Amino acid sequence: MQTRTQRLCAWSGPIFIVVCLLGLLVFCGFVPPPSPAAAAVQITEQLRTGTNSIRFGLLLMVFGSAFLAPFVAVVSVQMKRIEGLSSPLTYVQLISEPV
Repeated sequence: MQTRTQRLCAWSGPIFIVVCLLGLLVFCGFVPPPSPAAAAVQITEQLRTGTNSIRFGLLLMVFGSAFLAPFVAVVSVQMKRIEGLSSPLTYVQLISEPV
């Protein structure tokens, strides 16, 4: 992997975080979560009135998750470089990616 490509992949990690937080905080409004003392009617009304905003926020998070794969790839490349020829942990980390 070239240095420029690795830098682009490394920057995809912070982009992933920003895009997912934008979807979660701004559009979905899931942070802070509803109060446990809130009635079911209140929570239902909150979800019903913000349906399109919640859908857009979750869709944004799904598209943002595409930035996680290049970040994990570059971390795996660096782990492989550090571990050397015998590098089982690199492959464990690579296949354990949550995407």
